[in-house]
Amino acid sequence: HALSHGQKKRVCIAGILAMEPEIIILDEPTAGLDPMGVHSLMHLLEDLNRNKGITMVMATHVVDLV
Repeated sequence: HALSHGQKKRVCIAGILAMEPEIIILDEPTAGLDPMGVHSLMHLLEDLNRNKGITMVMATHVVDLV
């Protein structure tokens, strides 16, 4: 079975969350995602920040995301 690009990113984030970090650094987290995938990922990151208090540091070329 093959995972989509967005699913692979979610698996990576899940692995990081298992380590219970205070800060997550993301390099171009939305690269290669379709608009729905971008929305879903950004919603997940926002939820982690608001509800778990995890700080997100993100490098991106997409100015509309920041």
